[in-house]
Amino acid sequence: NGYKRMLNLSVTPLGDKGSTEKVARDRHFFLILFNDVTPPFSPAVEATSERKLKGRNQSDQEGRRQKEELANTRDALRSAIESEDSLKEEFQSANEEILSANEELQSTNEELEPRRKSCNRPMRN
Repeated sequence: NGYKRMLNLSVTPLGDKGSTEKVARDRHFFLILFNDVTPPFSPAVEATSERKLKGRNQSDQEGRRQKEELANTRDALRSAIESEDSLKEEFQSANEEILSANEELQSTNEELEPRRKSCNRPMRN
């Protein structure tokens, strides 16, 4: 029935210890008694068991919910990290383009510098 039982087990040898008959010596008989010492069933015990079972089911459900929440949080974190990595690559690329454009502007500025100086010279008549 699915319930645990508590038993006292008693084993007593049978037969005459002083028996000289070969058959009696070769055979050993025992009396085995099982005494049920399980406390009597009561509705309070059943109610307690049901509460424990209900509590266990609730904690199992809570555990499953927490595992699911943890998995969802991990997925969200993984997605955020991937998004951050993607943005980082885009910023690095944009930074490289800006540095390249800055170098071009410096080069152009250096080329224009002698011309500017020549244009700023006073004219002699």
